[in-house]
Amino acid sequence: MTAKITTIITLKQKKQWETYVSLIIISKIQYTTLLVVSLFCRVATFSFFGLLFYYTYNIRNTMKDEKLGEKMTPTDKKIEDAIDEAIVWLDTNQLAEGDGIMYKMKELFPILKLLG
Repeated sequence: MTAKITTIITLKQKKQWETYVSLIIISKIQYTTLLVVSLFCRVATFSFFGLLFYYTYNIRNTMKDEKLGEKMTPTDKKIEDAIDEAIVWLDTNQLAEGDGIMYKMKELFPILKLLG
């Protein structure tokens, strides 16, 4: 009789242990997935930041060109002010997250459409 009780407890404990191990494996898989997603988001954030950085500096340098400086209109001056504001924002928010960068890009692109 004692052997049967020990066997039943052991099987119950084994089932609990298997469930526990399964949960640990699932948790590790979810954690690994979370790390991959987090890494992807960081890479995407750096890509957006780099894109905005490159784009704003490129336009600023083009507008500061001596040949274009003589032909500046009031609209071009508005664009130049927006670019300078974006550059200041980039310099002060170098650790910005994806949402902040996307907001700044959405804010800047309608102004840049005025370039044609």
